[in-house]
Amino acid sequence: MNNFAATKSNKLSEIYVCAGNRAYLVGAQDGSFPDLGDHVPDEMGGLWIHPIKILDGFWLQVRDKKATEQEWLKDAKRFVTKPTSVIHKYELDNIELIINQEVFVPDDTPGLVVTYQFNNKSDQQKSLKLDFLGRSELSPTWLSKKLGIEDSLDQGEYLPKDEVFLAKDSQHPWFVTFGSELDCTKVEIGRDLWGPARTTGQGISGQLTYDLEVDAKQIKEVSFFIAGSADSREEALGYYQDLKINYQQLIKTKEVRYQKLLDQAKVKMPDKDLEETFNWVKFNYDMLIREVPGVGKGLGGGLPTYPWWFGTDTNYAILGLLPLGRFELAKDSLRNLVNLSEKENGNGRVIHEASTNGVVGNSGNTQETPHLVTVIYEIYRWTHDKDFLKELYPFCKKAIKDYLLQELVSDETLLPQGYGIMEIKGLNLRMVDSAVYTYKALEALGEMALIIEDEKVAKWANLHATKLKDEFDNNFWLEEEEMYGDVLATAQEVLDHIDDIKWQMENDDNQAGLEAYQAIEEQAMSMIDNKLRPWLFGQWVIATPLEMNLASEDKAIKVLKELEKNYTGKWGLHLSKYDNRIMTISTGVMAVAEANYNRADQSLDYIKRMAATEKFQMPGSLSEMSPDYGCCIQAWTGYGFSWPLIVGMLGVRPEAGIKRINFNPQLPTEWDDLSIDNLKIGDAMLDYSYQKYDNEIKIDLNMDQTDWELSFQIPIIGEQVLVNGEGIEFTIDKDQTRFIIDSDKNKTILIRK
Repeated sequence: MNNFAATKSNKLSEIYVCAGNRAYLVGAQDGSFPDLGDHVPDEMGGLWIHPIKILDGFWLQVRDKKATEQEWLKDAKRFVTKPTSVIHKYELDNIELIINQEVFVPDDTPGLVVTYQFNNKSDQQKSLKLDFLGRSELSPTWLSKKLGIEDSLDQGEYLPKDEVFLAKDSQHPWFVTFGSELDCTKVEIGRDLWGPARTTGQGISGQLTYDLEVDAKQIKEVSFFIAGSADSREEALGYYQDLKINYQQLIKTKEVRYQKLLDQAKVKMPDKDLEETFNWVKFNYDMLIREVPGVGKGLGGGLPTYPWWFGTDTNYAILGLLPLGRFELAKDSLRNLVNLSEKENGNGRVIHEASTNGVVGNSGNTQETPHLVTVIYEIYRWTHDKDFLKELYPFCKKAIKDYLLQELVSDETLLPQGYGIMEIKGLNLRMVDSAVYTYKALEALGEMALIIEDEKVAKWANLHATKLKDEFDNNFWLEEEEMYGDVLATAQEVLDHIDDIKWQMENDDNQAGLEAYQAIEEQAMSMIDNKLRPWLFGQWVIATPLEMNLASEDKAIKVLKELEKNYTGKWGLHLSKYDNRIMTISTGVMAVAEANYNRADQSLDYIKRMAATEKFQMPGSLSEMSPDYGCCIQAWTGYGFSWPLIVGMLGVRPEAGIKRINFNPQLPTEWDDLSIDNLKIGDAMLDYSYQKYDNEIKIDLNMDQTDWELSFQIPIIGEQVLVNGEGIEFTIDKDQTRFIIDSDKNKTILIRK
């Protein structure tokens, strides 16, 4: 993993993130720390240990004693992202030094290590003075004012015994401290003490000076340590000392853990660039774990703008986590979401967004509740964790039976109302995504109830799933347009909401959308009645019936071709027919949808469109908004990679509860092979490769358990199936060769045409 890196030397004013589960640093790739963000105005950058920020940034000034030259490190020449660290490369030509600054954020620690590597290119020894300046900004996270918590002036002091600068918020027990492994020779503290830049806020600066000798043509490293606490001075100093004493072991421990992440669910594909991007997605997931003692632990939405917890984002992200074997993180994230939802709502409604102080910013959009229920059941399908299912089943039952289909439906329909994924003002009607996820949630609840042996709820859920599926099939399809509508409403309901929708278009300066919705308004005015009918507002969520496999193949192909033709841009699926912005979630859902209908070529095309953006904003990650803006890391991005590749193309569909794995592989035309090692399903581990030849398919399997049933549907008409050289029985159905074998080590299967 030492050679695993992504580099960039242009547009270095763009942001980066270096993250652990307890802390993360946000800065610019040129080495600066710009004020950025809206939720906490101008304070979303710097060093955060949620629920507080502790530092605006840090800077190093290098002075050559002999030459009397001095220079702040700024305007880095190159930026490098590694899985566990980031590097800024500086060239100080005046004093013949090349300096690499490497930042590392360890696991389980509210702090970081920054190591400077001084490369003396001259023929003479360098006697240097180093001024390390840090600017505190001890301030609370978003929505803290609702708890009566506000920022106040920081106070600073130097602790000679520990040789550290320590800052404290004057009104709260929030602390940050920093120092070095070198002996400090001089200290300056001041509210108006600055390095190469000024930052906003109520912080205070500490500047610590050190001496360093670097021999001619030699390299020397110096490390600095920054730690903080939202609780006490003693805790901050304790974390600082732990970093200083154990940082090398902390680095090694995280690197070993990341190597295991890399090796788990290790996909090998012909496209090595795509394979590398897939591996970065694994690391990106880990960078988004937000663990806040006393509040919660789970995947945040994205960095730097959305570090806290979301319903929509978590639901999608977990579906990408499961094929990667991150079962505990998936369960932690769901528990966290359920706990926050119960504290806020208490009725089964799933929240949309909660800050890291536990304050909820949005009590929940309609689709988030059923989507979560489907994800809980999907976790069971991958893990066979019945205790987890039992733990969350009461919430699932309440969410669907008592909340969703009681409070959000009218007498004439089971289709729930309210905002869905598209948070466009006025689009709080019966949305297609809410309908789709509600149907899947009823299916999931029915299956969960059978496992829990709650026959009454199982019967209720299955009955309502059948009814809702009939309603969906009979109401959302637009025959003339050969598309699903994204809204089901009466003409009067459309007219009641259309002014808000048009206002949103005007506010977004979206003339195409405004004209389209004015046409819908005219259409609604000509047919005012109480009949529920579908309306096509052209939002990307019309792909969700295909994502969830609800559409017939005939309808699905029509929708997919329309979305490919009129909703797709260079980097993926547009947010709507009238909004050319692109997000990784819209593109990812499209990749999943294509794979569901055996369109591996098209699925791969959308994955590649996403992957092509990795080189833009922050190397080694994919931006929330394609190709290069919004959050530089986004949790839901992983869904559009691991699900279509592992579940779609490799065709792995587990039923861990009954020790069964279904394989329905389909490779893109341009690929002849695809494999995965260390695929975790339940408590078993599987290696699996699929290879296409002119006259046969070869499958290699190695599973560490022997009591699983493996069911195959291979997309060729076979004349012979051999397992380790011996023929077995098989059937042909719908141009597929079907057979079942038992799991075991080292099985080679040949399906010959």
